Order: sequence, then C-alpha cells, then structure tokens
Amino acid sequence: MKHIIRTALIVNRVKLADPAVTAAQLVPLIDSALEDKTDLILTPLFSLTGAGCGRLFAVSSFQETVKKQILLLAERYASQDCPIILGDGEVPVVLYRGQVYSSSNGSPAFRCGDAAVSVHTGDYRRLPLCCGDLYREGADIVLFPAYHPYKAGDYQNAANTFRMISQSLGAGLAFCNGGFGDTSSPYLYKGYCGAVEDGVLLCGSSSGAKGHVTFCDFDLDIIRGCRAKKGCRSSIAEPLFSTPAREHHNLYRSVSMDPYLPADKAGENALLDEIFDLQVKSLADRMCNTGIRKLVLGISGGLDSTLAFLAAASAVDRLSLPRGNVIAITMPGFGTSGRTYLNAVSLIKALDADFREIDITASVTQHLQDIGHAADNRNVTYENAQARERAQILLDVANDNAALVVGTGDLSEEALGWCTFAGDHIANYNVNVCVTKTMIRKIVGRLVEQERFPDANEALQDILNSPVSPELLPPDENGMIAQKTEEILGPYELHDFFLYYFVKYGLPPEKTAEYACLAFPHITPEFIREKCVLFFRRMAGGQFKRSCAPDSAAITEVNLSAAEFFLPSDCRFDTLLHELTAGKQD
Repeated sequence: MKHIIRTALIVNRVKLADPAVTAAQLVPLIDSALEDKTDLILTPLFSLTGAGCGRLFAVSSFQETVKKQILLLAERYASQDCPIILGDGEVPVVLYRGQVYSSSNGSPAFRCGDAAVSVHTGDYRRLPLCCGDLYREGADIVLFPAYHPYKAGDYQNAANTFRMISQSLGAGLAFCNGGFGDTSSPYLYKGYCGAVEDGVLLCGSSSGAKGHVTFCDFDLDIIRGCRAKKGCRSSIAEPLFSTPAREHHNLYRSVSMDPYLPADKAGENALLDEIFDLQVKSLADRMCNTGIRKLVLGISGGLDSTLAFLAAASAVDRLSLPRGNVIAITMPGFGTSGRTYLNAVSLIKALDADFREIDITASVTQHLQDIGHAADNRNVTYENAQARERAQILLDVANDNAALVVGTGDLSEEALGWCTFAGDHIANYNVNVCVTKTMIRKIVGRLVEQERFPDANEALQDILNSPVSPELLPPDENGMIAQKTEEILGPYELHDFFLYYFVKYGLPPEKTAEYACLAFPHITPEFIREKCVLFFRRMAGGQFKRSCAPDSAAITEVNLSAAEFFLPSDCRFDTLLHELTAGKQD
C-alpha cells in the first residue's frame, strides 16, 4: 500500500549514567524495528542515559561518552534508509546515513518518503499552547520524544491531549516517554508511547518492565485529507534530508467494517442514542421555527421510513403535541408485499398516528396508459412512476393539512443516487439523510432494545429482519419480496465503508478498495473492487439529485450536505477509477 509511513516507537530500559551499556541494550530493539521495513524510529529523550543523572550532565567526560555512543550508533546504522531519533540529553538528534542531525532551535525537520516530519520536545500538557506554531510549521507527522516523571493517570492524559492536537491539526503524532531503569527518587519514571491520527489512537503502550517496540502505520493520504479540510499546508521550508518512499503491506493499523461507530459497545450505544436525539431535535426545531404543527410521511414497512416515523413521533412528543399530528400514509402499489404492508399498518397503529391508506395501483396504471407505457414493460419508468405518485400524494396531503413532508431517504441512498428524482428524492425536510443504512439498522435495533416504543416492538423486530427493497416490482409467486436492493448494488455495509473513506479523507478508489479488503476478509477482493467501481460511478452519476436535495441538518461528521460536500453534476470519475479498473483487468 502506498503512502504508509511505518513508525517504530521504542521504549528502552536504561542503565542509569552508563551510556555504553544502555546503547548495547538499545541495539537489539532498533534491529528488531528495522526488520519490518520501518520508515521512522522514535526513542525517548535521555534514551542513552536516563533523566536522573543530575550533576553528571554537566561533567564534560560524561558528555563525551554520550556523544561517542551516538556516533557509534550512527556508524552502525549508516546503511539504513530509516531515521532514528535519539535524545542527546534534552536535545533530540536524528541519525541518518551515518550523519547526526540536529537543529539550532531544537526541532529537527526532514522528509520521510512523501511525508514532512518534525521533532519536538516539551511537556505534553503545554502542547495546546503550541498549536499555532505546529500549524504554521506544516509537518504531516510530528514526533514527540519525552522523559517526564510519571504520576498516576499521565499516560491516559497524554493520549487524550495528543488525540485533541492531532484532530485539531489533522497531523499524525507519535509520542515516546522514557523511564525504565531510572532512579525512583525524588521522582518515579515510567515508559509509555503511542501514536494518533485524526484523533484516533493507532497504538499505545504504558506497561512492562523491559524495553519494547511498538509499531504503527501512519497513512499519509488520510493525514493529507484531514489537513486539506482544515486548510493546513503540508511542507517543511528546509528539511535536513529526505528518505526514499516505500510501500507496505500487512498494516499495523486496525480497519473496522463500520468506521462510523466507536469500537466499544458503550461508545457505540451512546453515539446511536445521540444521533437519534439529533434527528428528533432537528425535526422539532424545524416545526418550532416554521410554526408547522403537523407532519406527513409515507410508511412502507421498510427501515428508512420506520426510523423517520419514530423520529416524527418523538418530535411531536417533545413539543407536547398529540401523536395524531403525524399523518402516516401507507401507499401500496405493484411491488408491495403482504409482510411490509402489515408491518407498516401495525407500526402506525401502535404509535397512535393519523393512519391513512391510499392504494396507488389504479392511479399509476392510469398514468402509464396516459403516457403510452405498456403495462408489461417493467422498466425504470414503471418503477419511477410509482415513486413520483407517492411523492405527489404526500405533498398534496401536506398542503391540505398545513403540514410538513418528512423525507425518509438515508445517506447510503443519497450517495448512490438510489432514489427517484422528484419522487422519494423530494420532501420538505429530511431526517435520515446524514445516517447510513447500516447505522439506521443499528439505531432501530437500539430503540427496540431500549423498548422506547414497546407497543411497536414486534413490528419493529420484523422490519429489522426484512430484506431491504424499494418494492417497485411485483412480489414473487409466493408473495415474497422479489426486488432486493443488496442483490443489485451489493452489501450496504460495503458501500457505506467506501463512502466514509472517500468523503472524510478523500482517499482514491484504489486505496479505498485496499482498506475494504482488510476490513472485509470474508469478501473476495475481486467483488470488492467491482463494487468500489460501482460506488464511485453511481456517486458521480447521482450528484444532480443531491444538487437539489431538500433541507436537512448535518448531524453526522460524514455527510453529503451541500454546505460541506460538492461535486459538479456532470463530472465523471474515470480518471480516479483508472488505477482500480486497470487492476481489475489485469
């Protein structure tokens, strides 16, 4: 994989005031790091002496001993294309190709492959005060060798601080604090290290009594994507040297199948709860600001309309309005199955909404006859005529009741253009449009788990178990859903994954597919590449629908709101897809 900067963080054990023995103990750790084609090696400050030497640091012969060991290490690794950051007392030095580099201002800077790298020291607690300097410096990766006395909670506090700084700067940060083997009075020292990228901890270690190496892989494409969004330049005015770029495989970074949600269950639940609350708040705020007291939406018995309906019911509850102010309309047509119809009816009745049923079969049949469309021609016109008839009904009922039409389409459909222009694409206000299909399933599941709508739990559970379908083609001979979206497009979780890395970081299709292969090892790379090409082509092709989308609130970080994301409606992604499609042909 290209543009990966493999970094080894070494926390070594020191023999206090004995640089020769300490250097000898450090060598096997450096050798171990170099075995894995490492691009950068970071060690703590005082990594050859320990910090507790006191007055010895002022003794010239001791200083000379330290310098001798640094020169010996520089000579030993002169043939390696890997900078090694050591601490010459409180000043960091960089060993590369037999040379010892430092900087008059104490912040050496160099290029590692395509990445701009700088080295800084200081108390991590003062880092927020240095953000302006780091921003102006323009480094993609900032290394922080340190050697602070340890107090309870320091590692977690440091990790949280570096998370905040990396998210603010968009840069990758690595920190390494020494301490193994140092004096235990008047301070205690403890080694720890970690690396963060866009606020995410890539690796970390804060325990053990022996020296160890911790690896992490910074992705320069992700870092550059973050920095571009923040308006940060990526450059160093006068790099000390430059190292060649190399590719890496078997990455030292985890890749989640669902990158939108935290890895821990408690964090996931908290975020799902917050997203639903924001959906409810956005809709309630729109009603308050416009003076509209009624809502209209179509209920199909599918996931999207279900979540929108639950948000609508909660919004009128929040405003102390009766549930009857939600006009819920089921509109069976050519493709409606008995299962989804019964779930829609059960759901509406369980929530005490204003239930209305309007069968669209006759009106759509008449419309198709009017335009000369054969009844047995079940093409896109046949499908879209149904969606547009439903939109007309919702808008006209809203006019009749001084109500607001609530859109139900989700972020996944918005990205893929999987909606009918001027059909389900149209509404007065959208509540799902910043939430992916996979998240919608989890939010509804969470609401069932919490029993937020106990009378509807049975219907909600069956809706969760139903296949995703627009139900615009007739059911099969057994009355079951015949038109299944994921059989046409591929798994939504895969498209949601592509969407995340493209919108949040601007990753090229080839790397997006490579990450998907890591996240979905049960799916063949050929299938992933095929669906990645499909995603990007539909993403470009569906922009004209997003260019005239209804109002909505950008409630999630990854969204396609016109305020945060723009593409020309007539653009093509052929150039972006060249590498991916070429690889497929090979």
